[in-house]
Amino acid sequence: MRKSLLTLGAVAIFASCTKTEIEEKIVEVPVEVPVEVPVYIEPETVSLSSTSTMTTEADAEVITLTATIPNAVEGTAEINLNFNGSATLGEDYTVSSESISIAAGSTTGTIELSIVSDAEFESGVENIIISMADLSSSVSPSSSSAVQIDVTDGAAIVAFESDISSVEEYYYLTFTATLSKPLNEDVVVNFDLESSNPLYRFYETNRSSVIIPAGMINATVVLDLDDSTITPEANRQATLIIESVANDDVVIGTYNEIDITTTETDQGISIIATWDSGDQFDMDIVDQSSNGIYSSSSSISGFEDIFIAEGNLADGSYVIELDAYNFNGSEPEVVTFEFLDDSGNTYGGPYTFTANTLPTSGQIPVFNLEVSGGVYTVTQIATSN
Repeated sequence: MRKSLLTLGAVAIFASCTKTEIEEKIVEVPVEVPVEVPVYIEPETVSLSSTSTMTTEADAEVITLTATIPNAVEGTAEINLNFNGSATLGEDYTVSSESISIAAGSTTGTIELSIVSDAEFESGVENIIISMADLSSSVSPSSSSAVQIDVTDGAAIVAFESDISSVEEYYYLTFTATLSKPLNEDVVVNFDLESSNPLYRFYETNRSSVIIPAGMINATVVLDLDDSTITPEANRQATLIIESVANDDVVIGTYNEIDITTTETDQGISIIATWDSGDQFDMDIVDQSSNGIYSSSSSISGFEDIFIAEGNLADGSYVIELDAYNFNGSEPEVVTFEFLDDSGNTYGGPYTFTANTLPTSGQIPVFNLEVSGGVYTVTQIATSN
């Protein structure tokens, strides 16, 4: 009897609720559905290299081209190649494939390039330039994404390994010229050096020519690229050129020039004075008692400089003077001054001074220089005399 009453009570409660009230009592329970979020994978950088960059037709060399990535990828990476240059694919050389495949799990892939030796003599150098075209999405080109190969009908090619170099300035820097193969005779290579910096030179005056001995493939030329001063960026450039070869059957390759940039190593301040005519000036730095501290002495017409190494000038006040020892004052002379720090940046200049007359003493004060804790303050005290 008690069970029946409980049942009837439950029915009564349910029956007392309207349809709307029943719907409001329904609770929605969220259901989590897993969603796959794609993970971005950085492409591996791919570089190209070759077993040879210089060769001759007579050698009919087979050269291996290699594509390399630092880490293996899951699928096969395809690198399609472009073949350009003055040599013609199918006539001057053939390739085993026009693309390189790097298999899954591997970091390298290769193809072969074969030089064709024909009966026709062609003077000079032909080149083959191999570069990357379309790539799989798993790889991207690196800075070494192209290879150049020089080919000649001559006995050998002489060239540099690269056409660009960045070095710290130094008085003894070596650069190497390389033959494509050893010969049974000495090879004489003549160089030229071009630079706007008048102090850059060959280490020895007779070293602008070098000999690659018979049976060898390398010889070095030595440059002095240290001017012992702080140098403006524009004057830190030089070009080393293979100008000629004494041997008739050796040709100069494509990399016949190296563009060299030096980085500054001197610490301190550099003071540079330039002018146009044949008048001669020196620069002097004197203390407040007119005692000489520094003096320039250049053998270059229209150019004087003083380099003060860091810590070599005590804190205090100084005067920078022009010493007009060979200036007659017949015509005005405009002298331009630059003050350079360790990075080649200027101290607010350049400044100009016009020398109009020759003073009795020959000394013309132009700047005050304050030194305090390695900090230099330059103040121009005269713009003419």
